[in-house]
This record gives sequence, structure tokens and C-alpha cells, in this order.
Amino acid sequence: MRVRPKHMARLLAGITVGASIAVAMTACTPPSQIKTDCAFNAAARDAAAEYGSDVAVVLAPASNFVDFAHVIDASTELFADAVGINGARVSLVFADGQPSLVRSLPPQTGDTEDDTRIINRHMMSALSDVYFCAAAVTGHPVSTPLPVDAQVDLLGALGVAAGSFDDTHDSGNRHILVLSNGLETAGQFDFSQRGIPSVADVGTVVGALKAQGALPNLHGALVDFIGLGVVNSSEPALNQQSRDGLTAFWQSLVLASGGRVGRIVASVVDGAPAPGSISARSVAGLADACINETITEDDGVRFVPGSPEFLDPAAAALVATTIASKVAASQCPGALTVTGFVASGVPLAQYVFGNPDDVQLSSDRAAAFAALLTSAGVSVPVTVVGGGKGPVTDWDDAGNFVEDLGKQNRTIVVTQ
Repeated sequence: MRVRPKHMARLLAGITVGASIAVAMTACTPPSQIKTDCAFNAAARDAAAEYGSDVAVVLAPASNFVDFAHVIDASTELFADAVGINGARVSLVFADGQPSLVRSLPPQTGDTEDDTRIINRHMMSALSDVYFCAAAVTGHPVSTPLPVDAQVDLLGALGVAAGSFDDTHDSGNRHILVLSNGLETAGQFDFSQRGIPSVADVGTVVGALKAQGALPNLHGALVDFIGLGVVNSSEPALNQQSRDGLTAFWQSLVLASGGRVGRIVASVVDGAPAPGSISARSVAGLADACINETITEDDGVRFVPGSPEFLDPAAAALVATTIASKVAASQCPGALTVTGFVASGVPLAQYVFGNPDDVQLSSDRAAAFAALLTSAGVSVPVTVVGGGKGPVTDWDDAGNFVEDLGKQNRTIVVTQ
């Protein structure tokens, strides 16, 4: 619905009057008596409606996350960018154990950019309404609470978000905001049962999910994450390896699903979750590493294209000697793991996630460097892993392979 200037003036006047009434009521009535109406009705699709963006917001206020009001605050800028100034159709998805579309907002625009921004800010308040209605937030009574299932099925919620898009609309203007710490505890890949995959295992895990047909269709969607890897201070903190593995998992999953990864906000203000937040099982992080060294081409370890042969064997041997000295100084008794990674090397449309050629080449390169470590005096057992394509997105927005980004994926990681 397009708002004309006269109608906008009435709308703004209505907002002003409503605000005055609310202030008057607040003076007489405790805030706890003002209820949020949770009778959300899905807006019917209007084929004639004109709008710029099709936006889905996934909300996962879990018991192992922080105060979700802070997460919503952290998403304000990303939400404004997603809806834009040409009108947006917004779908809100609740990511509990049974993910569902809980609210739809029809597109609206004003006659000026400022008018539309006012409308967009009003749409942003709908995120808080859903949160209040689902999580029993102290000080925010609701008419009828939304039913909440235990656990977080984020992968399933992404599928619901993808299904909420209007197939008749330009797929290039699809946007998903994921308000979650990424700790899935239900669905196709339950971190509480399987653990957080290491960066080295991400390619294999996502490839298997794709082979099982478990990935959503995110074609054309740009996906932002707010709060990825964040837990509240009463939970055991995730170490860097765990956060890296979690980030790599969701980045790779989005790409393998045909989407694009936008911004990742990994810093959100702490705070206790609301009493009715989604009850989620604990997720164990990866063990701390004594040694965690990432070796890049800039360090001197470069390979012949498509081969495990070193371009400069002497330079690679010198790097191995340095790592061997660190291993000896650490005095850790555990085995070393040497993981190789490669670049995609082809456009996104041609790339097959988890393909055996990349796994084999990355394994062969890891084995070549492991041999140098043994020659340099490493005496503990060494395990070789083929990590396939590295965790860096090495395509541009058009899906073209970018060499400078691919270079960041050609690495060897040594952990103990």
C-alpha cells in the first residue's frame, strides 16, 4: 500500500496521538498492564504490490544465548539495509524445535525516503513483538503466548525462511537475517549430539548434508548472521577453534545452498536470557589446542597448481623446521594433525562442495608438509587430513572466482 502525503500526515498524527495516549496511560497504569497482542495473522500475498526487497528474519532466542533484546538492537542497521527504501515484504520465522513462519508484514512505502524509514522502524518493532510473545520476557505481558518447542533447529528455520520468499519476485533482492548464536540442537545436524565440526571437517560435513538433500534452497539470498558464536556469561565460553568451526560451518552451508554470506556480527552485549527462551541443550566446544598454526603461501609454502609438489622446497622446509621447534617447546604429548586446504579455483556455479578431487589434493598437500615436519625432528604421531576447500568465500558477488581470495584458502593448518 502506497501512503500518500495527506495519508502520511494522518498516519504521523495518529502516531503522535497514540504516543500521547500511551504516555497518559503510563502515568496511571503500571507498564506491566500493557499487553502485546500476539494474534499474528500472516499477510496474504498481493501479486500487484510493488516492493524492492523480500526479507526473512530468523529469530532464535535460546537459553544459551544472551539477552535477545540486545541481539535485536545489534540487528537494527542490518535490518534497515535489508528492507531498504523501496518497500519490503518481511517474514518472521521462529527457530525453535519446530520452526515456523509466525508473522508476515506486507510491503509499505511512503512518498519520501523519510516516510519509508518511519514505516521501516515500525516494522522493526515486530521483531520485539514476536520475542515478547514467545519468550515470557519480564515486564512485557502478552495476550496469548506463542507455543515454544524445546531446542533450536536453525537449518530447518532457514528452509522455512527460503519458503517464505515470493517466487514471482526478483530473487536478487532476497535477504535473510539470522538472529542466533548458531548452536543448533535439533534437526539435521545437532551440535549437542555431534559436536561443533572443526574447520577441517566442515567441507565433509556440509558436502554430506547436501548429498542427503538436507540443505534449503537459498538461491539468490544474502544471509547475515547476528550473534554467531555468542553465549551468555553463565555458559562455558567457546574457544577460538569452536567459533572458527561454527562460522565456517554456516558460511559453507549458505554457499552450498546457493546463497551468499553477508555480514557476521559476532559481538553482542551480554545479559541473561528471558525466562521463556527456547530451552536448548548444552553444546560442547572443541578442545583447546597446544599448537594451532596456519601456514599460508605468504609464509613460503606454495604448491605447483593442482599438485602436492612444493614450488620452493627449501622455503617449505624452513617453515617446517620452525613449526617443529614450537612442537618440541610445547611438550604436549598428543599427536599432531596436519590439515590441507585448497581454493575453489572455479566459479561458484561450477563448484561442487565436498568434491573428492579437492579433498584428495588437500590431503596430499598436507601429507607433503607432514613429511617435512618428520624430517625436521617431530617425533609424535602425525595425522593427515584433507580439508577440501578452505573456509574463505573466494567468489565475488557475481560468483566469479577471485584469486586474491583463493590465495587465503591455500593453507596448511597444524594443530596438537
